[in-house]
Amino acid sequence: MLTTEYARFVSKSLSVSGRIGVFYSMPWFHMDDDFLSFACLSAGAYVSHTARFNEDRSFVRVSGGLSYFHSTSFIEPNFNQTEVISKLGYGLSLEGGRFISERFALGGLLQIYSYQIFGDIVVLGVNARFRVN
Repeated sequence: MLTTEYARFVSKSLSVSGRIGVFYSMPWFHMDDDFLSFACLSAGAYVSHTARFNEDRSFVRVSGGLSYFHSTSFIEPNFNQTEVISKLGYGLSLEGGRFISERFALGGLLQIYSYQIFGDIVVLGVNARFRVN
């Protein structure tokens, strides 16, 4: 999943942000032979709490908010059957990392997006964070 986010800090540890993400899953990640792929575009508004430690070099961030999902599932070979879902849902994320320099941090993240059942989309990955100001 490729995600971009703009966050504005309200206080030292509380922020609000807008997030846009897109991903495309490949056929070899699915157990069902008829299910070919899944593409999704999401956009949402989030509230985050960030805990900083080690002289503000390391951080843990918890976020939650509303998100809109537009997804397409390709179900049968040769893309004969598709299913389109456009729904409002929510997203939760847990992120941790360390600032390598004053403006650049690396870490890991877990994101869970839900629009029908809990955990419709689960993302586990590496995160790179850049400070603009």
